Amino acid sequence: MIYDLLIIGGGINGAGIACDAAGRGLSVYLCEMNDFASGTSSNSSQLIHGGLRYLEQYQFGLVRKALKEREVLSKKVPHLIHPLAFVMPYHRQRRPWWLLKTGLWLYDHLARNTLPNSVSRLLANEYKPLKIPYQKGFKFYDCWGNDARLVIANLMQAQELGATVHNYHQCISVNSGDGMWETQIKNIQTGNINTIKARTIINAAGPWADKINNLITGQPHSPKLRLVKGSHIIVKKWYEGEHGYLLQTDDIRVVFIIPLGEFVIIGTTEQIVNGDFVSTHIDRSEKNYLLQTINQYMKQYLSEGDIIHTYSGVRPLFDDGTSNMSKTSREYNLVYQEINKAPLLNIYGGKITSYRILAEQAINKIKHLYPAIKQPWTKKTSLPGGGFDKTEKLFHDLKQQYPWLDNLTLKHYVSCYGMNTHRLLANTQVMKDLGIHFGHTIYQKEIDYLIKYEWAKTIDDIIWRRTKYGLYLSSKEEELLNDYIQNNTR
Repeated sequence: MIYDLLIIGGGINGAGIACDAAGRGLSVYLCEMNDFASGTSSNSSQLIHGGLRYLEQYQFGLVRKALKEREVLSKKVPHLIHPLAFVMPYHRQRRPWWLLKTGLWLYDHLARNTLPNSVSRLLANEYKPLKIPYQKGFKFYDCWGNDARLVIANLMQAQELGATVHNYHQCISVNSGDGMWETQIKNIQTGNINTIKARTIINAAGPWADKINNLITGQPHSPKLRLVKGSHIIVKKWYEGEHGYLLQTDDIRVVFIIPLGEFVIIGTTEQIVNGDFVSTHIDRSEKNYLLQTINQYMKQYLSEGDIIHTYSGVRPLFDDGTSNMSKTSREYNLVYQEINKAPLLNIYGGKITSYRILAEQAINKIKHLYPAIKQPWTKKTSLPGGGFDKTEKLFHDLKQQYPWLDNLTLKHYVSCYGMNTHRLLANTQVMKDLGIHFGHTIYQKEIDYLIKYEWAKTIDDIIWRRTKYGLYLSSKEEELLNDYIQNNTR
């Protein structure tokens, strides 16, 4: 078989492009050398937002586009994306009050907005955790989004539309000739190698995009990316309420505090990455930077001993020559070229919030190659698990259907799987039908579902990307779960 598209990279951009292309009638093969979303797309701040701080850099177009996409995505997958209030304390030595107020007004009005507008009146539980000098400020709204599950939802839809998608499959050689691509794809787990032929290659490898170009051309490639590491820490949530915080830093950046159930995510940092970024982890200076920022504003003192988990991602920013990495544009660039008459489209940069419009524009960039291609379609179509209006109503309806299921477990299912909770709970009538209990809200039924329908092959695929169970499991529970996964994925 000759595919219309070979997509290299199973992060949010690759997944979105596969979904868009398959729905427009193209035959698609996508390969990812690790697990889907195992790179940048599962190591973000988990925000679907316009990027308030980009207004300060006059990137109005970028912010407006992202805000419009925030609205679109909230309707496509309401269980994965929901509104989140942020408190931004006022700091006299940072930005003036009038500038913050003006910026927030712009943020409220740059695009059609269904979220509440920003206000300067804070509730007691919003300002009391702050030290007295900072108990004044603004509250504004953005959206929280489950980054890795958004990738999986796009891949599920792509597969439903006929795409072939594989994780743990690495592209190891690429050859072009007579307008065609021939690639060798290695199954990392078995060692088997298959030959895939395609009319067009789309390089959506994120931080690895330059390395893929070296492989494609067979010679050193002029780097197009500036790789920037962003690290986060996770600690126990110490304040009441479901809001987050945006804190202005000494280096004129911002740090987010983002609630995640009984925990909070604190991030992010910015460090230029050189050399082998694959093994990048948070370092001591990044931990200190985040802790010092929190301790400057918050009454609750946090130390390194309070950190439960850390993660780091590498942002592949298009290198626009800006010396200050904080001012490097977050816009994406789509670069089309032909090698021996074989089409190649490189995806550089991008934000998770704008992945859908990036994917649509990427396919539009190559649509001249496929006369029978269909029109764009993703803007008003729900992703798998979506197709409902209110998460609260879905929870209520499922509770009526499965009254025996405890609220904590059902809430987890709804937030991860939405309407697909029905598929997960198929043929269950009592708790024992969920099978082995591995701890917390983890039951065999969910693990089997993830292995069967969501390409989960390792314990990390399940407890850090498909879910965040890694925050709750003891080492013994993790060991038992790992044994079960290995016995059922061979």
